[in-house]
Amino acid sequence: MVHLAIAEAKCRKQSSSMIFVATPSACLLAARNQVFRFRTEVGIAAMTIGTSLEQDTERLLEELRLKEERLRDFAEAGSDWFFEFDSELRFSYVSKRITAATGIARSEYIGKRRNAFVARHHLASEKHLFKEHAARMKAYEDWKDFIFTFVRNDGEYRILRTSAKAIFGPCGEFKGYRGIGSDITDHVAAQNRLSSLAQIIDESVNEVYIADAETYRISNSNKAAQLGLGYSSEEMKRLMPWDFVQGMSPDSIGEFLAPLLDGTRDRQNFETVHVRKDGSTY
Repeated sequence: MVHLAIAEAKCRKQSSSMIFVATPSACLLAARNQVFRFRTEVGIAAMTIGTSLEQDTERLLEELRLKEERLRDFAEAGSDWFFEFDSELRFSYVSKRITAATGIARSEYIGKRRNAFVARHHLASEKHLFKEHAARMKAYEDWKDFIFTFVRNDGEYRILRTSAKAIFGPCGEFKGYRGIGSDITDHVAAQNRLSSLAQIIDESVNEVYIADAETYRISNSNKAAQLGLGYSSEEMKRLMPWDFVQGMSPDSIGEFLAPLLDGTRDRQNFETVHVRKDGSTY
């Protein structure tokens, strides 16, 4: 108590207001313009003068601003827009980039429930998706990667994906949702093209082998290759080209593929004799 009284007296000389923080080994007094560190019964004497509380506050606020900016950058890198629902499941906030995906101004969302947009902008064939999702929202459950088709006013179809977390107050009361959304139309289109290409290759009557450029191990093969050699898809993945190509070796295949790997040629033609699993050739 004696040390505290002395410190308070020193502090009053500088300002009529102060903040007191105590630990087992030290006490800190922060006046409006000064910060004091002083001796306690178990501590070491020290006093720092000239550090203003305003400067400390500004520094902390700047650190918080940078952290918020960093989190926002991370979030935006993984999404196109943010949204919030209130406790009545009405839009209370949407970020500006939602307009680029949906063609609807931000102001048109605020205060409206999602159902206001479902009838006009979603496909009848996906009605069951929204019914199931609405039940989840009414149960205050989080959701991740809810994918649906959004029909813009200009008739363009966009594939959107949203995820959100339910927000609760200190007493457990439901406060709403905060979430992110992304326009994945181009990604889905690219995946569909790859799937179509994969299907064409798999159903080709020609044998197709895909091998690692460094190890030469077979990573994939189509049905014709598997049928021709008599191996299953998984068995093919354990083979090297010289395991079923007569006369081929690691050195010979390296020499053959070198012009393709260094870019001097874009294709190579050659004839081979294949050895089936049962030992026969073709």
